[in-house]
Amino acid sequence: MFRFVRRTFETGTTSETFMRHLFVLFSFLTAGTVAWANDGWAVYLGGEKSISPHPQIRMVKEYITIDVGDRSAWVTCTFWFRNDGPATVVQMAYPDESSAAGDEPPTSQLREFRSWVDGTPIKTKFQLIKNQAYRVKQVQFGARSNRKVVNRYRIPLGSVATKGQVYVHDLHYTFSTGACWKGNIGRTELITRFKGKFKPRNVQSAVLLEREGPSSFWKNHSSSLFANGPRGDLNESRYRIVRRNWRPTEGDNLRLQFRPFTIDWSRGEHKTYLGRT
Repeated sequence: MFRFVRRTFETGTTSETFMRHLFVLFSFLTAGTVAWANDGWAVYLGGEKSISPHPQIRMVKEYITIDVGDRSAWVTCTFWFRNDGPATVVQMAYPDESSAAGDEPPTSQLREFRSWVDGTPIKTKFQLIKNQAYRVKQVQFGARSNRKVVNRYRIPLGSVATKGQVYVHDLHYTFSTGACWKGNIGRTELITRFKGKFKPRNVQSAVLLEREGPSSFWKNHSSSLFANGPRGDLNESRYRIVRRNWRPTEGDNLRLQFRPFTIDWSRGEHKTYLGRT
C-alpha cells in the first residue's frame, strides 16, 4: 500500500457514559500507511485514558477480510455483539484519518465507507474527538439481544521504508482493542487475500527484518510475507488467522510486510519492484 497502516476498531459506551476512543491510527513514514483493528470500548476521564470491559455488551465473534490489490485495499469488518443486560444505546466510533490543507476543515480519508446494523444501512457521522477522526453511529440494543455490525470501505495502499532504502507495504491489524468489550471474544477470523500482482509464497518471521533489509536481502525474499503477531496459515494467496475464546493483548496485534520496491525520486517517485512481483 502506498499507504498501509490503518488501525480500525469500534469503540462504544452506554448512553450514561461519555465515550472517547483510544488509539493512534496512522503513522506516516513515507507516503503513508494503512492498518486495521478490532472493535474496542474506551472511556476518557478528566483527560486521562482508562479502559475497562463494557459492563454488558460482549463481542461474540468477528470476521474480517482485507482484499489487497495493487493500488488499494477493500476492508470488510463484521462484528457480532450480545447484550447480556437491559436495553441500552451504544455509541460506536470507527477510526478514520483526517486531512486538512491550510485553513480547510479536516476530511474523511476512508473511501466509500458504508455501515450496516443487522443488514440495514445506518448513517455515520464524520467527527473529530480529541483531535482524532471517527465515523460515529448510535446502535440500540434490546434487553438480552444480539446485533450484527458491518463496516466496509476502500483505502489507498501505502508503504514504509526499511533498511537499505527499500520500501515495503506494511499492514497492521490491532486485535487488542477487542479486549475492551465484556469477557472474551468467542471467535476471531481474519483473512488477508492478495488479489494483485503480489502472491506470497511463504511466511517468514518479522524478526528477520530487525537485522536485515538491504536490497540483496529483499531480492531473495521478494515473494515472502513477513508476519509479527498471531501466526496464521498461508494457502493460495490467502493468509488466515483464527483464534477462539481469547482476550487479546497488545502482543497479539498483527503486522504484515511484503512486496519490496525502490524509488527513484529523480523521476517523480518512480517505483521499481524487486524480484518476481
